[in-house]
Amino acid sequence: MRFIFIVILVSNTIGFSQNTFFNNEVTTKNLQKDVIVQGSQTVCSQSNPSNGYENGVQFDVGSGYICTNDIIVASGEDLTLNQITFNRISGVPTSSDFAEISIYNDNEGLPGILLSSQIVIATTQLNTGCCFGFIVVIETYDITPVVLTGNLTSETTYWVAIQTTTNDGTPAYWEDTSATSIGNFVAFNDGSGWETIPSYDGVYSFNGDCSPILAIDIPEGFIESVIVYPTPVTTNLNLQSQNPIKSVQVFNLLGEVIFVKEENTAQIDFSNYTKGIYFVKVETDKGFVVKRVIKE
Repeated sequence: MRFIFIVILVSNTIGFSQNTFFNNEVTTKNLQKDVIVQGSQTVCSQSNPSNGYENGVQFDVGSGYICTNDIIVASGEDLTLNQITFNRISGVPTSSDFAEISIYNDNEGLPGILLSSQIVIATTQLNTGCCFGFIVVIETYDITPVVLTGNLTSETTYWVAIQTTTNDGTPAYWEDTSATSIGNFVAFNDGSGWETIPSYDGVYSFNGDCSPILAIDIPEGFIESVIVYPTPVTTNLNLQSQNPIKSVQVFNLLGEVIFVKEENTAQIDFSNYTKGIYFVKVETDKGFVVKRVIKE
């Protein structure tokens, strides 16, 4: 796989390289979570700071390359992601026409299933005029909110992937840093599959609203090997399990069973359900899991 970087050195020299890595040791796990209480929700963010514009991964539509960084949902919470800010590096002054922002679940430290995707126009673009012959533009995108459902007992990882355009077709790069890292390293896809880039993580701020998961009893036999998507769901809810599914039940907030299927199934039709919160119980021969689902 080919990695395309801008490399910005301390000596103020710059060049392009492939398979270029610094020897800087990642010494900090820096998860910044700013919290402002608003009733049952908190305004929260996960951010990773710049390290002097040292590097970048290409992520423009013209190249076909996609760059992605992971976002961590705390245990016992759901996260509604509504704003993304990142530093875009380009060779000439330019602006973005739009960006495609996609959300993936996690598959053993790499992006897995595509959960949602949207085309978004930048809310703000701040041209810093920096650095070393390259232009750094701080871009903020207010996105259609995406609910990243969490687990009651453990953190949940998702991936935020971005592919951007520039108004003149100039290559664009998502700034990366070797100084700090949150969760997994940045991942890159040049069309041949996802691969992480050792010792580098993206420079970004992911902002949204965190809310506690409604407490329910977790009986013995609880497992976490089942994926349900998309959420929020409007029509069909997809189920994916590491083991054959034996039965599926859907409960409303009153605890009433509104759907039962005693066989292996990969999809549930939610189109006739009213908007709100539901619980989906999926049983396999290894146990069962209860997933919280939002219907829109």
